[in-house]
Amino acid sequence: LTRWVFELRPATDAGKRIMADATLAVRAQGGTILLPGYTLALKALRESNASIRHVIVLSDGMLFDGTGPLASGGVPDWEALATAARREGITTSTVAIGADADGVALRALAGGGGGRFIEAFDVRTLPQLFTAEALTATRALLREEPFTPIASRHPLMPFEGALPVADAYIATSLSRGAEQLIAASDGEPLLAVGRAGLGRSAALTTDLSGWIGSLAGWGELPGVLAGVVRWLQSRPAPYSTSLTPLGSQLEVVVDAVIDGSYLNDRTLVARMGSEATPLEQIGPGRYRGLLPIVGSGGTVVVSEGAEVVARRSVATPDPEFAPIDGAELLQAISERTGGVVLNLGSPYRPLGSEQRTPLWPFFASAALLFSLIEFARRRFRRSESSPATPRSRGHRAGHQRQP
Repeated sequence: LTRWVFELRPATDAGKRIMADATLAVRAQGGTILLPGYTLALKALRESNASIRHVIVLSDGMLFDGTGPLASGGVPDWEALATAARREGITTSTVAIGADADGVALRALAGGGGGRFIEAFDVRTLPQLFTAEALTATRALLREEPFTPIASRHPLMPFEGALPVADAYIATSLSRGAEQLIAASDGEPLLAVGRAGLGRSAALTTDLSGWIGSLAGWGELPGVLAGVVRWLQSRPAPYSTSLTPLGSQLEVVVDAVIDGSYLNDRTLVARMGSEATPLEQIGPGRYRGLLPIVGSGGTVVVSEGAEVVARRSVATPDPEFAPIDGAELLQAISERTGGVVLNLGSPYRPLGSEQRTPLWPFFASAALLFSLIEFARRRFRRSESSPATPRSRGHRAGHQRQP
């Protein structure tokens, strides 16, 4: 049986809880057939825009691919499969648990995938092994080529445009809800800030010595970094609100804390326009709810009873104009529901035969109708303007001659 325990998702607090719960719910059953699962993982990573695309295969037994009465196609060429994925920028490492693991197949996968083959005889070492493997995979993210940083307009960055050249940085991606102050190559962040729980965080992906290059001589850099540090040290409001678009909904998260003490059991309601939703407490001093996105944004107001405790403006893209690949969405729906995508190969045209309709009967009918109306009009006018008949004149004359 091959299935997703959880699909690729951002490692947010909620995402980590979902991933942990789903992983702990996995139960051992039957033997191991790796190829369908490995194929699914490669497909998902090909469609991902992540900076690092790395597969870790974990197994504690023999692989039964290509064996047994229902097998077809023979034993897969693991090294060739991993090598082909590596050419697409997807690397593979393998972890063998215990002496019964299929070391031959796992070594072939790691060799072709450009990763490492790790033997773990104690399952308690897995967290450390996975952490070390993640650090090893990220080494490829060191960019050691000179580049021109680009400053973005921001309250903490009162400058905009190209800055002096820097020499190196660690390639990362901007996390959800973070704000970029300086961009490196390909729009990757060089300096970014964001909120983390009840606090604030900042990330500088270069250093201030060997990697920073000519940017170290930029006269405004000390002031920018000092402004970021002051922002990190400032005390947040008692009710701090973060807003994150999730498809057609807006996630509202409120952290309530005063002088280090969490404000629990509060009845908070979030409103935007005519929409409102109660916020559910999901942790100490933390409340969450979802609002439907209507239009292109507005102001989210958080209230407790009749008192407004927080407000924040948000600009959201209208879901109607969301940049969604329709063909990809239809393909995903068909795969998950066991259907197929019907490719007509040409633009849709309603069924029906093409026929010509002559117009002369309409013009002829209109001309006949106007002729009848004109004939009736003239007849009516003639009857109104005609003189009295001779008989009526004679009768009047004879009546007048009588004395």
